[in-house]
Amino acid sequence: MNAIKKIINNCTFDKLDMDTLPLFEIENIFLRLREKSVGESIDFRVKCLEEGCEGLTNIQLNLTDVKYDASKLVDSKIKINDDITIHMQYPTIKTLSNVDVAKVDGNFNFLQNCIESIESDGNIIDAKTTPKEELKEFIESMTAEQFDKIRTYLEAMPKISTTLDYVCSTCGKEQTREISGLQNFLA
Repeated sequence: MNAIKKIINNCTFDKLDMDTLPLFEIENIFLRLREKSVGESIDFRVKCLEEGCEGLTNIQLNLTDVKYDASKLVDSKIKINDDITIHMQYPTIKTLSNVDVAKVDGNFNFLQNCIESIESDGNIIDAKTTPKEELKEFIESMTAEQFDKIRTYLEAMPKISTTLDYVCSTCGKEQTREISGLQNFLA
């Protein structure tokens, strides 16, 4: 991510605040830069999805077809009960820095960084100025159902993707596969 951040900063003459852009925007900008600098097409070899077929098919993908669907952005306000609404923000590079999501504390830190504010009884509490320990206590007090609402918000985050329709070069069966995430377009 640091390398991607550096490349985008260099190519945009530091005109973008990379620490505040959502990750999906950063992926999109980087892919657009790759598209213009290296070329609009990318060659893939995809494995057949049919059971028993080990066929690999060569596919050429036009990167201009790869986009994220901004129309599916979900409301960043999550009502976790009758009295409390959490205002979320999408993860950024800054959100991910120094967070080890493989550890429980890392997940709490990640979640703390995605909370913009908490609205309770008409009062808005800014998460950035609230002590981390208080936010952690608040998060730890949440129920599984409340966590699911936050998980749903994060899972609905846009991602760059495209759908490939092709015919396996070995078995001849029609295939459809979605490719998403920056790492898959740079492999």
